[in-house]
Amino acid sequence: MRTFTLTGRSALPPTRLRAGLTDPDMWRGQGGEVTRGDDGTLTVDIPLAADSVPQSLARYVPESAALRMRVDPAAEAAAGSPQQARLTVTVPGAPVAVSVDLAAEEDGDGARVTADAEVSSSVPLLGPMVESAVEPVVRAQLREKLDQLVDLG
Repeated sequence: MRTFTLTGRSALPPTRLRAGLTDPDMWRGQGGEVTRGDDGTLTVDIPLAADSVPQSLARYVPESAALRMRVDPAAEAAAGSPQQARLTVTVPGAPVAVSVDLAAEEDGDGARVTADAEVSSSVPLLGPMVESAVEPVVRAQLREKLDQLVDLG
């Protein structure tokens, strides 16, 4: 398992960031197909560009692959408390999973956003090598999504 943390700052308050994260239209605007669960979760399927998969891992990824992200927001926190959510990202059929714990807390006129990520692979014996190869791709994609979230305005 590989772990890393990314941070960002937004001019928006934590409650607005949480609302954006759980807004199906925000994900549809990024090309995602969205399903809302009865429990408040969102499942977002986003087509995966073939060139976003490292060559060394292409054999493990289905040809018509998509990122499947489950957005599981915690109950809305009281004012002044961090807003939290968990993202679970998979590529159905591929032996890699990513879990991200997001927290947005008040910081002056906006929010400080922290994403604690964990990359894991179920490939026997080669899992750590797969995780090492995938981690830079996951880091770059998560950085892009985090930047989009904090710029929701």
